[in-house]
Amino acid sequence: MPIIHCSDQKSKTLEQFYSESDDQLTRDNGAAMLTLIKLLDKKFIDTTIFGLTSLHRLNLLASNTYRSPWYVSFITDGFFFHIDYLVPESEQPWEHARITGEAKSFEQAYRYILIAMTKSGGWKDNVELRKLLADT
Repeated sequence: MPIIHCSDQKSKTLEQFYSESDDQLTRDNGAAMLTLIKLLDKKFIDTTIFGLTSLHRLNLLASNTYRSPWYVSFITDGFFFHIDYLVPESEQPWEHARITGEAKSFEQAYRYILIAMTKSGGWKDNVELRKLLADT
């Protein structure tokens, strides 16, 4: 199932957001983001994931509202994917604590996003997510 653009953000589709720019670097980074989004879309068949953009970062939500916790976020700078996830409340050393990492390839970014989705607890008990993570 494709990542669904959060309905609270009506201005553009995710594809439009990451492909329409006058700046070449922004278009290049957007193309990398779209490649990763398409990879996630291809792998997740049953799981609903909502996407909310913030600047050029994509936040993955479990509910179709901007008020949902931003469980997983990622962005690229052209060289690396920067991925982070919200630490579950029961494990947070401070409010809204996040864990951050970098991936050097699409495959590594995909795996890190699966780990982040799992560790964040946003898709708790999701069988499809567990299977995808085990298969990487």
